[in-house]
Amino acid sequence: LGFIVDLSFVSAKLAWGIAFSDEGSGPVYRLIRWDGTSWSLAEQGPALAAIQMISADDGWAVGAAGTLLHWDGKGWSAVESPTDADLDELAFSSADDGWAASNQGVILRYALGKWWVYSSLAPYPRRMAIDPDGEDGWMFGSWTRGDLVLRWDTKDWSRFYGTVPDGEVLSIDMPSPGDAWAAGWIPGISRAGMIWHWNGASWRREFGNVP
Repeated sequence: LGFIVDLSFVSAKLAWGIAFSDEGSGPVYRLIRWDGTSWSLAEQGPALAAIQMISADDGWAVGAAGTLLHWDGKGWSAVESPTDADLDELAFSSADDGWAASNQGVILRYALGKWWVYSSLAPYPRRMAIDPDGEDGWMFGSWTRGDLVLRWDTKDWSRFYGTVPDGEVLSIDMPSPGDAWAAGWIPGISRAGMIWHWNGASWRREFGNVP
């Protein structure tokens, strides 16, 4: 399968993912599927970076040059994109409400069955998450570059001025409003893996091997 870029499970018997390999003739990206017993490779596709399955017949994948792919339960198809920026992240709270982000500074919004550019001046977002109710969310850029941290408050993304994870966030998830977990590392420190937790009031180190 090569390198696994991302995975998203619908149930114990259905999941999709993105696999990447380079055998010398250039990078190859494929969607992979889990049927409860084994993984299978789909046809070669565009360069993809993130995937999120909403249900067995609804899912999205995003990637290079604004690529938007939609799963309708029968097949994957390209959807017209409002941007040509490379898309790196996806976050859906429901089938009708979703976001995509690019570390080139673009944020896309999905609602009413359509994608549009929500912002083209974002602080280079790299990782994002929305809670299942769509009421709370986080967006992190690159800590090493001092990019801003944004928070969603059901109305808009705005800069967060409180204490944030003191390292590079590589993954984030939100089980519920006011509850978020982020994982990553602290640049410049050997063996600096770290997990941070947002308890609704502040971020703090929850697990890691950094004193």
